[in-house]
Amino acid sequence: MKITPNSKLQTPNSTQGGVTLVLALIILSNILMIALAVGIFSLNQLKITISAKESTYAIFAATSGLERAFYEIRINNDCSNLSPGPFTETLSNNASYSVSASPCDQLSSTITSAGTYRQTSRKVEASW
Repeated sequence: MKITPNSKLQTPNSTQGGVTLVLALIILSNILMIALAVGIFSLNQLKITISAKESTYAIFAATSGLERAFYEIRINNDCSNLSPGPFTETLSNNASYSVSASPCDQLSSTITSAGTYRQTSRKVEASW
């Protein structure tokens, strides 16, 4: 039995192999660029989320300071204990507040409370 080469089969030449390699590199580089873009987007979203969390802790600390000032006014029946200077307190989550009041009387006063958590500060104010 004699074996003859099949004339319908073509042998790949060297240029076809190079084109396949270039196409594979282009596809892989596109996949890499997409993965990097998704990673950068995810990191930015994580930073925004952390910033919002810290801002929330700071505003809650400021509100706690304001509530503490209202409590002191109610217990002492006046706000004279707030006027000499700001009083501060650190909360259990390491947030802190600092409360100060303008010289007050029964008719008008302004209480300012600044809450801080890490590098984020927020301020609330109450007037009457």
